[in-house]
Amino acid sequence: MRKSLLVVFLLVFSLSMVIAADYSELYEMVVPTSYDMLTFEGGLGTVGTSAADNVVEISVGTGTFDLDVAVDGNYYSFDQQLETRTIIDADARVDIGTTNIEIEFDPLINHIQYGLDLGGMDGFWEAGGFFDTQLNISPAPMTLDIEAFPYGGIGIGRVHSIVNVRMATLMMEQLGVIPTVEKVKAVTELFERQDSMLNQYTEDRSKLLVAYWQELADVMGIPGRAMEILYIGSSPMYAFEAARIANMVYGWDARARLSTFINKAAGGGWNYAIDLDLIGQYADFFMDNMLYLEADGDVNVEYSPTSATPIDLNIDVNGRVVYLPEDYHWWAEADTYVGYSSVWVTPFFFSVQGEGHYLMNPNLEVYAGLRIASGATGGMDIYAGGEFRLW
Repeated sequence: MRKSLLVVFLLVFSLSMVIAADYSELYEMVVPTSYDMLTFEGGLGTVGTSAADNVVEISVGTGTFDLDVAVDGNYYSFDQQLETRTIIDADARVDIGTTNIEIEFDPLINHIQYGLDLGGMDGFWEAGGFFDTQLNISPAPMTLDIEAFPYGGIGIGRVHSIVNVRMATLMMEQLGVIPTVEKVKAVTELFERQDSMLNQYTEDRSKLLVAYWQELADVMGIPGRAMEILYIGSSPMYAFEAARIANMVYGWDARARLSTFINKAAGGGWNYAIDLDLIGQYADFFMDNMLYLEADGDVNVEYSPTSATPIDLNIDVNGRVVYLPEDYHWWAEADTYVGYSSVWVTPFFFSVQGEGHYLMNPNLEVYAGLRIASGATGGMDIYAGGEFRLW
């Protein structure tokens, strides 16, 4: 009898700890991870086109012979440390043929550095840009197209994605595993390192996949259930709850960003525009984590000397509210947008949209929503629908 009472007490205590567990201490966790990869693709003919295109074209009537050889390359690098994050994504292409010679280079670079002391506040700086360069050597005359979007900024605060923390908790709950803070942290770290673990250079990627899913099972304390973790996404209940926490972030930041657009078209002169953006973002939970609120805004001033209106003012404000009741069978979301632009025919625009989702059973999901918007395409829309499998 005493043993039975002890077992019941331990079960009740464990469940109460799960309900009371606060995972917000993990929301600002940063997991160092990095990986890079270099790939090439090439062949005769135009790379990436359909098989119906001619690889080698011989025209007997005119006595012409056309042959194209092309190579595409991509370098991708992601490096995240406690105070820095750097992303490089560069595409290059060389196309050499009997009728043309073309070289293209399109790098994208983003870098952000945290830990900057701005008057006693935690600050950061950022820099990067996108560049598109295309050189046509043949046929004559040689032409050069250049587009560049460099930027730099400085700000305070920090916003973190919390999707992996919430997904780790959800996954363990679905598997019947008590999601302690230690286990949620361990699973979240694996989620954060997933790309670096699965993008290692290997001749047998299946071994990387097996090792990753097995390690997930090990840190959850269920080493024999790796297959259940692998296919948990097929569960309608899991997918329904996962949709509730998509794209969630936590924290706040404010930044000033200066960017420019530089363009030189083939045979033309140089054009440029300068943008100053004041950007802010805020996200947090309320009502015992049942209400999620997210808001962001951008005030943009653009100077373009060649434009009909050299100075433009643009304002964008977005808001999102998600209600997450303890009953996982339903949830509701509302989004709002308010915009202003000095170049719009109607300077102001707004839209409000609310949507509710209800999972009546694992094979029956219904939803309904309302959207109100201004402008020529505005008005009020009421919609509803669902998905039901009969057999």
